[in-house]
Amino acid sequence: ICNLLIFNEMHQNTKRGYLFIYLIVLISIGLVSRKFNIYLPSFLEKYIGDLIWAWMVFIGFCWVFPSKSMLLKNILWALIFSYGIEFSQMYQAGWICDLRKNAFAKLVLGQGFLFSDLICYSIGIFFGFFIQQKLWKYKTTNDQSIVKNSK
Repeated sequence: ICNLLIFNEMHQNTKRGYLFIYLIVLISIGLVSRKFNIYLPSFLEKYIGDLIWAWMVFIGFCWVFPSKSMLLKNILWALIFSYGIEFSQMYQAGWICDLRKNAFAKLVLGQGFLFSDLICYSIGIFFGFFIQQKLWKYKTTNDQSIVKNSK
């Protein structure tokens, strides 16, 4: 039992390590998609950044709460966070508009409310969930074989 507890603790840290790398890859893809979006089809050009942003938010919540039992809650938290950021864009006070002039703040906070962004966020989060489910299934299968071999 002690070996399994140690394995589970190491597994959580390993999972967070993979999720951190996953986040870095998504951030990189998101930044590249903004820089080179002219090479994408017009439909993707317009929406890919928001989709990847929401996917990254979902994976961020998975990093904070890496347990498989939290996966559905992470969807909810990612939707609340993403929608909250989008609705906050209706607030146009001078101080927050000045803050949004900063490149990093602009990427995080956005600039203006668009209903289409809510749709992109939903698609991005559910796409991230689908990919995460596939990764969990693959990882769980591999982990079970590791546990069986360690007994």
